[in-house]
Amino acid sequence: MTVSGKVLIAGAGPVGLFLALGLLRRGIDVQVFEREERLPQRPGIGTIFPSTMEMFQQNGIDDAILEQGQRVPELQFWDCDETSMVAELPFSIIDQQTEYPFHLHCTHEDIVRILADRVSLLSPSAICTGYDLQSVEERGDKVVAKVATFEGEFEVEGDYIVGADGKDSSLRDMAGIPSRALVEDHRFLMVESDLDFSRHFPDFGNAAYLYCGQNCISVIRYGDRVQAVFPISADESDRQIRDENQARERLFSLIGDKPDIDIKQVAVSYIRPSVADSFKKGRVLLAGDAAHSHGTPVDGVCLNSGFHDADHLARVLQMHLVGNADVSELDDYASLRRRAALDHIQKSTNAYYHDHANRQSRKTALASARLAAMASSKETARTYLLRASFMGAHVSVSSAESQSLTLA
Repeated sequence: MTVSGKVLIAGAGPVGLFLALGLLRRGIDVQVFEREERLPQRPGIGTIFPSTMEMFQQNGIDDAILEQGQRVPELQFWDCDETSMVAELPFSIIDQQTEYPFHLHCTHEDIVRILADRVSLLSPSAICTGYDLQSVEERGDKVVAKVATFEGEFEVEGDYIVGADGKDSSLRDMAGIPSRALVEDHRFLMVESDLDFSRHFPDFGNAAYLYCGQNCISVIRYGDRVQAVFPISADESDRQIRDENQARERLFSLIGDKPDIDIKQVAVSYIRPSVADSFKKGRVLLAGDAAHSHGTPVDGVCLNSGFHDADHLARVLQMHLVGNADVSELDDYASLRRRAALDHIQKSTNAYYHDHANRQSRKTALASARLAAMASSKETARTYLLRASFMGAHVSVSSAESQSLTLA
């Protein structure tokens, strides 16, 4: 394969590695810098949308992800107080719109491993762990990154550098791109256990939202692992939140019982919904959490929007570096993906807080009745699932030039 150009990527998480894979398959050399000595090991289980599975198919990793993951054939909504299912939305009603009419659960660790294996297969030296980005500067039509390793500091040159290094992105700060909060900070508690919800909620599925008093709790089942995510009030201390006995009591409050269970993990997410002022500045580009950090970890929005960024960016970089398209294609990426973050993703985030928080006196009227009505209408339910799956939300690059550029 003829190699055209080189892109540097800060961050070897799912978004950075998916971007690296997309670029390598399009004949563009990459070098991925990861500050840690090993690949990121983020706790928890990720939800992959149908639209993202289509992108995985185009990049040759759908089979590996499907083999490792667990399918979610429907979304469920439960009323804890009544121990009753309010609504069930089967993904089968969108089978005419996608080859993947389901959500897929997969651990973040497995996603990173699969992506890293494919990237290394195409370019064994592409992923560099223990490489800490120190500075970045433009020199003519190139960008130069200075990185530090245990062997010392050295410089690496590329055509562009992409920040996929998370919500506290060092590259974003080095480029002088502000990131502005959209709402106040929030905390979420993730508790992983072996609690069998199906003993207390008949026909309990693999993905459910439980409306319990003031809160909406997300529950994911993955094999014998059960992950529950709780919103945390401002008056609770970090010590209280992280206490394993307190976490156990939170789970018991959902089922009205105290069975013998094993708490496997307790983790706290500190989330500040924000969007960078720009996703491009000179030869610096942003993707994933470095570009936009979302306000809820429970619905897969954060992970999938980052994959959509990476897919779009890989295609426009191909058009620019391989097909000699104008740099305006990259400007379009920055504006279109930022608009998607603001218009689509943050609306979803805000809806979570407005609809699911502080609803003790309004729960039945605004949640149960609305969801039941939605489930009773196939068209309304289909529209909800398509929107919840980013179907049509990602931006297509449609031009004669892009059609002529193919994956390896």
